[in-house]
Amino acid sequence: DQVHFDLVKLPHHGSDRNVDDDFFEKVIADHYVISGDGRHHNPEIDTFKMLFKARKEDGKSYTLHLTYPPEDLRRYPTDELEKLFDEAADDGARFRLRYPEDGASSMTIPLA
Repeated sequence: DQVHFDLVKLPHHGSDRNVDDDFFEKVIADHYVISGDGRHHNPEIDTFKMLFKARKEDGKSYTLHLTYPPEDLRRYPTDELEKLFDEAADDGARFRLRYPEDGASSMTIPLA
């Protein structure tokens, strides 16, 4: 069974040790918030791969809200992340990326 939410904040800053394929297949959202700042490589590349794989089948649009833009992630493979985003989009993933505005310490997520 699947459950749908307007918004899901990924656990533990997007660590791949706190989600699995089954999570993303069962928990569907219009908006996913990922708050990792790059420490310990969170959010993990594999977390995004699991999400893209699970959501590929439904064909619906969703938004990824990263609380740090890739260029601000410390000690993080930003080239690999941006390549993954490009590949997922080329493969038909229907996601949109959002980041806080320059210099902002918070972001608003419109749910309506």
